[in-house]
Amino acid sequence: MRCCSKFLCALGGSLAFVGFGANADAAIIAQYQIGTTGTETTVETSQVFNPTVVAAGVSATAILDPANSIGLESSSAATTPTNAPFLRIDPQGSAADPNASLTGNKYFQFSVMAGAFQDLDLSSLTFNVARGGGGTPRGFFLASSADNFVGTIPVTGSPAFTANATNAIGNDISTARPTYTAATADLSGASFQNIQSKPGSTLAFRVYVYSPAAGSSVDFDDITVNGTVTPIPEPGTAGLLLAGGLALLARRRRIALPA
Repeated sequence: MRCCSKFLCALGGSLAFVGFGANADAAIIAQYQIGTTGTETTVETSQVFNPTVVAAGVSATAILDPANSIGLESSSAATTPTNAPFLRIDPQGSAADPNASLTGNKYFQFSVMAGAFQDLDLSSLTFNVARGGGGTPRGFFLASSADNFVGTIPVTGSPAFTANATNAIGNDISTARPTYTAATADLSGASFQNIQSKPGSTLAFRVYVYSPAAGSSVDFDDITVNGTVTPIPEPGTAGLLLAGGLALLARRRRIALPA
């Protein structure tokens, strides 16, 4: 945007000089690696469901089963991926398709929260996912508190997911443990920016799962929220920076006056 006067242009340069509005590089906001070998458990309150990595200026919840409707497990099953343990989700029956999963609240949830005077903007959610066995269809779909969990967030996979035949919001998974599909959800849209302005400075994600029968799982690992965190000057600090910028500009103008 063009400055409306030479004074404002000079003032903008002075404020930049004193460090107003620093930029931030994209980074991991929160990551869930589901424990280490020897920490496998079915206790849903275990520390293994806490985030492993959390960016400075951010907090994040554990992976939770708020509706008490699924089996939540840190597992190293007989067919073990090289990066076990992993998150094993059992819908425990009555969730053969996305519609039944939605009706039965067959989801796990986690949240990220912006700290005080932190601008939190998200860019993507990535994770590895696989069927826990051969029975199909098994899959998932993703929702967030950005729209009060009304809509779903598109997810791409490598190899590609197949739209579920009963409801296309579901992502049917073609790979079975120990072969994962790499999944990515694009969070660059406006709904996932400025988390500090949302209720409680919080954004929650729900991952709904469906499978043919009780005991047939959907498995996840390395669930990672990516984005940027930028410090926002506190009101008192911002005022000091503004005053400092004005003083610096006035000094420059006095020096520039002819003798």
